[in-house]
Amino acid sequence: MEENKGKDGSVTLSYPMLSKSNYTAWSIKMKAFMEAHGIWEAIEPVDPKAAVKERADKVALAAIYQAIPEDVLLSVAEKKTVKGAWEAIKTMSLGADRVKRAKVQTLRAEFEMMSMKDAETIDEFSMKLSALVTNIRALGETVEESYIVKKLLRAVPSRFVQITSAIGQFGQIEEMSVEEAVGSLKAHEERLGGQTEKPVGQLMLTEEEWEKREATEGRLLLSREEWLKRSNKSRGTSSYQGQHDKSKVRCFNCQLYGHYAAECRKPRKEKEKKQEANLAQIQDDEPALLLTEFEKVKNDTLLLNEKGLVPKLQKDQVKKVESNLWYLDNGASNHMTGLRSKFNELDERVTGQVKFGDGSLVEIKGKGSVMFKCKNGDERIFHEVYYIPSLCSNIISLGQLSECGNKVIMNGVFLWVYDDKG
Repeated sequence: MEENKGKDGSVTLSYPMLSKSNYTAWSIKMKAFMEAHGIWEAIEPVDPKAAVKERADKVALAAIYQAIPEDVLLSVAEKKTVKGAWEAIKTMSLGADRVKRAKVQTLRAEFEMMSMKDAETIDEFSMKLSALVTNIRALGETVEESYIVKKLLRAVPSRFVQITSAIGQFGQIEEMSVEEAVGSLKAHEERLGGQTEKPVGQLMLTEEEWEKREATEGRLLLSREEWLKRSNKSRGTSSYQGQHDKSKVRCFNCQLYGHYAAECRKPRKEKEKKQEANLAQIQDDEPALLLTEFEKVKNDTLLLNEKGLVPKLQKDQVKKVESNLWYLDNGASNHMTGLRSKFNELDERVTGQVKFGDGSLVEIKGKGSVMFKCKNGDERIFHEVYYIPSLCSNIISLGQLSECGNKVIMNGVFLWVYDDKG
């Protein structure tokens, strides 16, 4: 904005120019400038029944003509009053009511999905949030202050969990302003000293990722025998064997003591478990190995082991009770239910068994998706849900929610689950 001083020392304001994308900011500035010149009442009179002064109307209309491009000027030139011209510009910029409602819905959805990134500061995120709220309000939609505060507290990273919990319990959110919430979060951010959450690196790679890496960087996977040979060779085989007592070493091939599998003279077993090693390079260039074993199961047959879960199971010849209650469980590694009616889609070709923490072994009869209806009317689908007819409970796995990109936070007796849309 440019300011020019007149001969008498007064300040002359230069009206901003309207563009295709700045209507909200343009209308705010125009209102402020026209109020400063005392001509805004020509558009919004204090008394709607009072007649607008002709000179004020003409001065306000001239101010608008000065602040709009030529193509817009030609569209509103037929308007005889400044109020008519103002409403015409507003309609062209914001669209008709139907288009306006569509814009509001789009902005609302964007507002709900917003989440603060780890690298962002509270100031940066709050400015983005405020700009979006201003655009929504400019379309005539009401956005309550408490609604913005609640969204702000939900959208910040988990490092703010202590302050958000405190505000939620003692802060009287319904009466709190956005500025107060931002101030509290900024104070907590300063106490943290700018800490950011460091992403956890990937420790294990899939079989396909290892094969791709081998093709470009050479062979990375070692069998147990190759690993033992390399370890013995790196330490010096003769001196190492002389210092180490093998009487307590058990062979993985013949299960006898006194030698390694690499030294075993008995033939290898026909069925072996495939072994996979992740290599980590240390300072002396000696590879450190992390071994994991897994067995591929043919077709779609599964064998799950739920060590941390002891559910209630269905007794024989007892009629099953339909229940809409789902339990959030941090001991379960998978979503599961015993009710066939819960599934939106079910693949009954997926079968197998699951062993629970109490030693019970029950059958898996399928895997599919379950549709949940939220309180606000939205629908959410949970995939990879196992159908276990003997199960009496409906279980949602917090671990599986976390793997699917949802944010799960547990602090004392409190539990927060945020969906992957923020």
